[in-house]
Amino acid sequence: MRLPKLHIRVEMFRTLALCVLLAMLPAACNKSKTPAADGKTATSPDTKGDTKGPEQAVMELERKTWELAKTKDKTAAASLMADDFIDVGEGGIVNRSKVLDAFGQATISVYSLDQMQAAALAPTVVAVTYKATAQGSAQGRPLPSPVYISSVWVSRNGHWLNVLYHDTTAAKQGIQ
Repeated sequence: MRLPKLHIRVEMFRTLALCVLLAMLPAACNKSKTPAADGKTATSPDTKGDTKGPEQAVMELERKTWELAKTKDKTAAASLMADDFIDVGEGGIVNRSKVLDAFGQATISVYSLDQMQAAALAPTVVAVTYKATAQGSAQGRPLPSPVYISSVWVSRNGHWLNVLYHDTTAAKQGIQ
């Protein structure tokens, strides 16, 4: 059947277009600011003394967000979310306050993040994509798994903040 393929392509195009739009706006507003690599400073040395790029730093923050969800640390998770944060998923388009109201209601026992990639869309904007597999429950139902995720982070005032999180539950048989 052709309709699901077309629907998936249209949804992917809309997500990409939204990411590009979001990428352009903060970059234009923050021309004089330098991106932060660890959420607080412009660069951060790793164990070898080299500096991490923004892509690596944001991937680490994305992983940290999952760990905060698992441990239900709402305060720390909130510190990584921009005030204009938007979550797009099966529940629709949800703003930051609604996400935080529901934070901690899901129980994540085990998760894995695979195929993670990041791309700097502008000096202060990084997009991350990956596949997440999780075991746990929310509101008495198993968590959807696996899911494909795209997440957009911006550097504002020297801090990396998540502005967009989008997840799509994987099709049972995949795209054909």
